[in-house]
Amino acid sequence: MGHAEAGEDGTFLDNGMITGYAGRPASLIGVTGAYALIVHNSSMRPRYEPREIVEVDPNIPVQPNDYVVVQTTDDRAFIKLLRRRTQRAIILEQYNPPKEIRFAPEEVAAMHLIVGAHRVYR
Repeated sequence: MGHAEAGEDGTFLDNGMITGYAGRPASLIGVTGAYALIVHNSSMRPRYEPREIVEVDPNIPVQPNDYVVVQTTDDRAFIKLLRRRTQRAIILEQYNPPKEIRFAPEEVAAMHLIVGAHRVYR
């Protein structure tokens, strides 16, 4: 479902468009709305590497310290670590460079749990 840039600008190329298919891991068999994204930069290295495929279950509620895909209302997406959520802010962390990213709740269209990842070798 597109390509997540995962960096500071959160580019989400081809957002929502099927750009290819990945094998469905056993944990996502029968999961409605499950999707995968290809990581395109190193902002979450060493947890997620460029060219890794992350698998997402949009049906499991996210909690602090979960790795998530955050989709914003202006069609950006981020792969980050959810640190905390308050009534006024969603606070995310990226690793490279180390940085805290904040969004007002009304700026976030969706936040989905990353349940798996695997490296793409080419």
